[in-house]
Amino acid sequence: MSSGAELVLHLHRRRGRINEVVLQGRRPPWVGDLLRGSAASYVPGRMRLMFGVCGEAQATAARAALADAGVQPGGEGVYEHPGVLLEWIREHLWRLGLCLPRQLLKGTPSGLTRANRALQGVMGPVGDDLRRREAAVNRLESALFEIVGTSVLADSADVDSWLDGCDSEVAAALRWVRDEVPQGFGVASLPSLEPAGLRAVGDCLQGSRDLAVWPRDPRDEAGESGTAQAGLRETGPFARQRANPALQGVLARHGPGILPRLLAAVLELLVLPGRLRNALRAIGVEPVSEEVGQVTGTGCGIVDTARGLLLHWVRLHRGQVADYAVVAPTEWNFHPRGVLVSGLRERPGGGPAEGVRRLAELAVLALNPCVGSRVEVH
Repeated sequence: MSSGAELVLHLHRRRGRINEVVLQGRRPPWVGDLLRGSAASYVPGRMRLMFGVCGEAQATAARAALADAGVQPGGEGVYEHPGVLLEWIREHLWRLGLCLPRQLLKGTPSGLTRANRALQGVMGPVGDDLRRREAAVNRLESALFEIVGTSVLADSADVDSWLDGCDSEVAAALRWVRDEVPQGFGVASLPSLEPAGLRAVGDCLQGSRDLAVWPRDPRDEAGESGTAQAGLRETGPFARQRANPALQGVLARHGPGILPRLLAAVLELLVLPGRLRNALRAIGVEPVSEEVGQVTGTGCGIVDTARGLLLHWVRLHRGQVADYAVVAPTEWNFHPRGVLVSGLRERPGGGPAEGVRRLAELAVLALNPCVGSRVEVH
């Protein structure tokens, strides 16, 4: 989605319940318009400039799409690129360590400044020896453990002990969600989006640009039956972590709602420094070779990000971009019939509008859109 885009969630209430949910959002085909006619080698660098929130993930997906179209970008490790993992950590840290405590507790964790400094310092020594790189990651890992208030959440018992006994702002915020969110509010379940399904979307982009606006998995045969949610998917931390033993107790008691979606991001934040450490050992430095030539063909690039699976699709003609599309995680999770809307429709909605708005904003935060959003209660 473009940097100036906005999602607007309209909640209509009747007799103490939310009887209608309308999610409005517009995604103009601006990426294709800007890139059409450009040399393919120009695309990854341009992606970093166009997408401030996740520029490295966008550039990596672009390189993967170009490689799939026949260009050799020079380098492997698309799924575990250190820059992508750093963005992943940053997004989880900002959501859990800044946005959530501010929204629920009106405060900010004391260790957030240290964590941000450590995050900024990781990539500085990439070109130096492994020991310096790992020391930087170790500092980041220690800061993240301090923010969360623990270094491991291995099972449901660990989660219960952390929620009940930890005094970190992250634990306190999730404790508020557990105790204050009405039963069933935000609860909805869709199948997880898988890379194969996203690849199928990319293949369909060659014939139907509608999929670039609000996508569905075209492999879902029920999609032709008129079923409201046929082909719709969820992507992101919960989709990745739903089988994690640490989530099972919360899921059994609360269902797939706001609390498990936030907890899934916590679980990822605890293990991401280890993945970053391994990625730095494997890759070392960013590949820079992007020789293009006169390639003609189409390609898809898929990268996993903090918010979920990201797709880039490109059509090249003699080394130039003939068409380009991006399908972001937000377009799945904030589909007008997707998991957010399903989790709010027919849920408790009585009392002051401000209270309902606050809960709906929390449901939005749990799914973490990549664009601005606002909630209107009618």
